[in-house]
Amino acid sequence: MGENASPATSVLHQYRPNVLPLEGDIDLHVSPVVTESLNAIIKKKPERIVIDLSRATYIDSAGVAALILAMQEVEAYGGTFL
Repeated sequence: MGENASPATSVLHQYRPNVLPLEGDIDLHVSPVVTESLNAIIKKKPERIVIDLSRATYIDSAGVAALILAMQEVEAYGGTFL
C-alpha cells in the first residue's frame, strides 16, 4: 500500500446501487474491506454487480482473489459480475 493511502481512502462507499468503486492500492491490507463490501452487495443477490476500478492504482493477488471469489458467488446464483 502506498505511503499516503489507507484502507479508508482506498475503498469508497457505494455511490450507486450494486456498483463498488475502488480507489488507490487494493492489496493484502485492503482486500478484507473489499470482501466485506462485496459480501454486503452479494447478500442482496442483485442481477448485476459492477466493480469500478477506474481510480485503482494497484491491485495485488489478494485483491484479485477477493474479486474472483465474489465473481464466483455472483455467478453461482445467476448474476453478472462486471
